[in-house]
Amino acid sequence: MPTPVVLVHGLRGSSAEWSVLRDILEAHGHAVVAVDLPGHGTRIGEPFSIGESLVTVADAARSLGTAPVFVVGRGLGGHLAVECGSLIGTVGGVVAIGCGT
Repeated sequence: MPTPVVLVHGLRGSSAEWSVLRDILEAHGHAVVAVDLPGHGTRIGEPFSIGESLVTVADAARSLGTAPVFVVGRGLGGHLAVECGSLIGTVGGVVAIGCGT
């Protein structure tokens, strides 16, 4: 059964770094949201903050509905994924890549 997935980029990255994985997941029926954190990608003009980054990830997870959502993050995104995993009731799993966690 397809599981919704939130993809969170690393420091100085953007949602674009997930384009290949997003396409693969969507081809397998998963609903996917790749976010841009404040100060990155389409949100480059916004000031970065951990608090607003956590809100961004949490909002993306909630936008995918009430089913358990997997949050996947690289580097900074991995740290945020771990933190959001404890904050959002609909998180079914967290994958933290290359973040020393």
